[in-house]
Amino acid sequence: MKFTTGIAAFGAALVLAAGCRQTAENRMPVPNGYTPLPMPVVSPGSPFAGAGQKVSFKVTRTIKTNDPEGLSAQLRRIVAESGGLVTGQFPKLFEAVIPVQNAEKALAEIDRLFPVSNKGVIGQNLTELMNSFDIRLNDLTQQRIRLTKLWNESEHVLDRVRIEQELATNSATYARIMSSMRETYAGISGVALTVKFETD
Repeated sequence: MKFTTGIAAFGAALVLAAGCRQTAENRMPVPNGYTPLPMPVVSPGSPFAGAGQKVSFKVTRTIKTNDPEGLSAQLRRIVAESGGLVTGQFPKLFEAVIPVQNAEKALAEIDRLFPVSNKGVIGQNLTELMNSFDIRLNDLTQQRIRLTKLWNESEHVLDRVRIEQELATNSATYARIMSSMRETYAGISGVALTVKFETD
């Protein structure tokens, strides 16, 4: 009985060892290197060019009107033709996001068509923040490449389980940072427009 049990255990060990050997079919694909998000191309003469920096712009306009609904309809048209998106609409307030490369033209049309009584623009330099995102995401990508290669080269189940845990942590961290980066990127690629209505 003991001899039979020993043979069975030895056979199970052989099966387990065989299952750990890597083949071309069960290798994990190695990811490519990190590629930063492309920055929008803005005309160098545009006030939203950012002088080579990664800047988020918020623009305000105050317009005198006796026809808020008609004004809103015109603003919606301008935003749509600029490839933008209306984000808020209220009786005396209109909000939208316009692609930064089209913002100068859209604002020029607004200033030409309507009696603008007040203008404002605020810029926030987000270059350091975006660069820090790129560095962290590149580091995580390089770590994932190393871990993937280790997993492919490993012949022990416990090693592979440990590596898979590290890969899971890596993926969760990458997703969290990428989410924050995309939120920041949205502020750079689109100009936030707020129009206030002045009525008699």
